[in-house]
Amino acid sequence: MNVIARRVLQLHDDNGDGVRDVVISIGQPHRDPDGRGEWICPYEIEGLGDWDGRYQVAGEDSVQALQLVHGVIWGILTGSERSHLLRLWGEPDLGFPSPFQRIRVLHEASSDSAYIALAGVFDQAQEAVEQIEVGDRNGELAAVLDFARSGELLGIELFRAGRRLPEGLRARPVVQGP
Repeated sequence: MNVIARRVLQLHDDNGDGVRDVVISIGQPHRDPDGRGEWICPYEIEGLGDWDGRYQVAGEDSVQALQLVHGVIWGILTGSERSHLLRLWGEPDLGFPSPFQRIRVLHEASSDSAYIALAGVFDQAQEAVEQIEVGDRNGELAAVLDFARSGELLGIELFRAGRRLPEGLRARPVVQGP
């Protein structure tokens, strides 16, 4: 793999102490050697345990493959059981763009819920005409999905957001003085 970019994150323990580096390497996109006309963008993860390894993402051209690899890496990092322990330069924002570029998140820490609006999906505001409730493994209500008349997803109301929402999307706690 011809590495064109590398990012080093720090994995901390529950006390906030640094434990080890997590290295994300992105390779140069190249044509699929199987001749299907797609472009392949390889990437490698080191230091994240179960996700360690070399992978690849395919796109229609080299730019799309490179864009898609950022979204896949974002998904792996934010979906990892250790996502809340990862830092880039001391901050929870890991520096990989969300594939939901125009997403808006309103986290209400007091009610431990969040609304994730996919505002960029539509040119005009649309109202939800259908809602689907989603339960977690224990049968508790985890989320409510809001759909437009067209059937496209408008947003997600997420419950127990303090645990389920990636840390970089959570509201910062307000510290009150004495």
